Amino acid sequence: MNSLRKANFFWAFSVIGVFLAESACPVGFDLVNLKCIAITSHLLSQHKAETTCKDMNAHLIFIQTAIDNTAVLNYASNITSPMWIGATCKVSEEPTKCMWDDGSYLSYSNFLPGYPVTNIGTCVYLDSPNQPLKGRWISATCDLAEYHAICEVNK
Repeated sequence: MNSLRKANFFWAFSVIGVFLAESACPVGFDLVNLKCIAITSHLLSQHKAETTCKDMNAHLIFIQTAIDNTAVLNYASNITSPMWIGATCKVSEEPTKCMWDDGSYLSYSNFLPGYPVTNIGTCVYLDSPNQPLKGRWISATCDLAEYHAICEVNK
């Protein structure tokens, strides 16, 4: 019986260890809805945001579902400025034709009605949870607008 308890303890400890190892994020990143993310403290153009994320071995976040969108908003509850995400839209494209930075098309979006407006800008940001349009996606000029960056590390 004693060896059975030891075996059960070892098995339970192993399962917990595997779970913790799989859910761990790199230093500086937090686990949010199974994504390892970090939000920059400073404001950046979209191109500088991309570079900053790459310097952290990350990329601008891909928000794939409404649940992801809500989880990121909850995580960013103290952020008061918009945040760049990893989506861009080509001029005159519909939201369904916008793409993530890896070249895949958006299967989910949360654009403000009437957006993207690509003659205003082709880069996409998520409005802060502390702004009137909280959680909505809006297109903006990539190099003129400066917002926080939400970086995501692939687990």
